[in-house]
Amino acid sequence: MEPALADAIVAACRLAEQGEVDDLFVTTAWQGGAGTSTNMNVNEVIASLAEKVAGNGLKVDPLDDVNRGQSTNDVYPTALRIAAIGLVRELADACSRLPGGPSAKGE
Repeated sequence: MEPALADAIVAACRLAEQGEVDDLFVTTAWQGGAGTSTNMNVNEVIASLAEKVAGNGLKVDPLDDVNRGQSTNDVYPTALRIAAIGLVRELADACSRLPGGPSAKGE
């Protein structure tokens, strides 16, 4: 992947991660199915944002450039695992701040 294309996609993902474009994600997580419509919504939003971020006429294809031909059956479980890891880390940090630590009850 060309560096300019990669940089634009990464910048678009960071905007999305910061919640600055939440209104562009119009497909609800509860829409049913295997997540294909949600995955495609994300790909299309990221592609559009990447084109705007680049601002130089760069064309970003939602399937070829953002999704990179990955199956929703691969993308969805992986995204869920990444989100779960982050949440478990937050939980572990919170538990470590409990008085006496998390193992105090068992001793």
